[in-house]
Amino acid sequence: GIFLNAPAVLERQLTAFCLDCWVAGGVDENAVPRAIRTVLNDVVQRNVQGFPYPFFDYVAKNGDDLLARFFSAFESRSDANDGLDEASHEYLREFLHGADPEDSLRLRILKRLEEVAGDRRSLRNDADTLGRRVRELEQGPPDEETKVRIKSLADERRALQGLLKTINERETFGFLTDEGLLPNYAFPEQGVTQVRHLHAPPGGRGRVGGGRKRHHRL
Repeated sequence: GIFLNAPAVLERQLTAFCLDCWVAGGVDENAVPRAIRTVLNDVVQRNVQGFPYPFFDYVAKNGDDLLARFFSAFESRSDANDGLDEASHEYLREFLHGADPEDSLRLRILKRLEEVAGDRRSLRNDADTLGRRVRELEQGPPDEETKVRIKSLADERRALQGLLKTINERETFGFLTDEGLLPNYAFPEQGVTQVRHLHAPPGGRGRVGGGRKRHHRL
């Protein structure tokens, strides 16, 4: 089971519920890019047409209805007799509507994406610096010490480029889950499981990103 009134659990579940409802509303299959690279690029460029901005717009427009449906999901569960207390209701309202100027569903997601985009930029800058240093050394005398130094710097640069590739190729829903923004399971109720199918391969219903199943219980 889960701790019904644990804030971190509820935040992740509410975020997943809203995302599922948005996807279930009929968004384009490319609304959420498969790889996080595109999401990070859109955040850096403030491209409001790219994910997560349309999702944020949906939540802002439908927040009250989403909360009512989310709370109803708890009340309808026979194994959740106590339901959510009023403090949890109010906490989630503030989290969804952004009452706290320093923390909300929108800010939580944006902050983490911006942090990772910053990490990616730093890695790219470091790799570029190493590349310039290698080219400078290659213009000098080809003695053994220089060759060893060039190899060392080139190896370090390749390692940084490997990290960059790993970041850029992370599956978007997997990233959101791994970063604690989504639970690692999905609502079983009808109408809120669509996110599992958005990137599902042919014949692979219930799978996100080519192989990651999501199941979660209220």
